[in-house]
Amino acid sequence: MNTITVYPERNPSLEEIQGFVRSFHDGDWVTASRGVIESDDGRVYLDYDEHYRTYFDTYLDEQQRAELTARLGFSPRLAIHLQVSNAYQHSRELARTVCEAIVRRWGGSWSNGANQASDKKRDRDT
Repeated sequence: MNTITVYPERNPSLEEIQGFVRSFHDGDWVTASRGVIESDDGRVYLDYDEHYRTYFDTYLDEQQRAELTARLGFSPRLAIHLQVSNAYQHSRELARTVCEAIVRRWGGSWSNGANQASDKKRDRDT
């Protein structure tokens, strides 16, 4: 599975993310911090990481924190990790749709691991 991390600028609550996931036709919240969104030929798992700020402060060095903050235009407090299923042909497209929808609603950006939060940055009102 490929992981994409979304850094919302405005921090949605767990309940807001649960509602967001359930707003998709085949979206469901399956554990305390995980949801799944499916289509006919795609599947994406979402993990709500309200402890990302602790990771940011503890495990990233000063330069990494400065670079990520500069790329995002804000200092992230939480993250939403999307696990893209390899078992379905169009999971990547579904993941991109989910990322775009999160960023439209709460602002922010995402990273697919290769581009370090530079894949897409968009404000909700743009």
